[in-house]
Amino acid sequence: MKTKLWVVLFSIAAWVTFNPVMADTDSKKLQALTKEVRVLKAQVDALQKSVAVLEAMKPTVTGLMPSFSERFHVMHYAGEAGDWAVAAHELLAMREMVEVISAVDPEKGALMQGFMTGSFNKINAAIEHGNGKSFNQALDDTVKNCNACHDAVGSKYIQVTLDAKNSLSMRHSHKFIDSEMMGKHMHKHN
Repeated sequence: MKTKLWVVLFSIAAWVTFNPVMADTDSKKLQALTKEVRVLKAQVDALQKSVAVLEAMKPTVTGLMPSFSERFHVMHYAGEAGDWAVAAHELLAMREMVEVISAVDPEKGALMQGFMTGSFNKINAAIEHGNGKSFNQALDDTVKNCNACHDAVGSKYIQVTLDAKNSLSMRHSHKFIDSEMMGKHMHKHN
């Protein structure tokens, strides 16, 4: 983009140099256009800096999943209590998060949509009908889908659970299991 702007400015300068018989109004128009190109170049430079800052702040799927998990469990407990409005709200928020995840990582987002669409539809139907039994069955199916998705992306050691006493935390509720670290040892011992 910068190269194109400089080519335009150079072309204008060359044209002016080789066309000295230019009318005064043409000269003024050219000066105005040159000034406008400089302003646009400064705006493009500022936008490029802003985009670089935003890219550095871009969330990751791993960073978004605790929020997704938290909403899942709020929905779970709201449904158990028969608070269908809160359950519906949390389900909507989870659907929106899948869209965000799809924007952040299209491949994992598509995979997540594939695993979650059927579950979301079943949960939604149970919420709309206020059917606790269907809701609990849909939750159980969803947990299986979540764990299958984790397995598909190479994170089978992250297992979702509905049982809070076996959970790491409510913020990122996964059950504790025996697992091996992925990759190499990450820190050094002194």
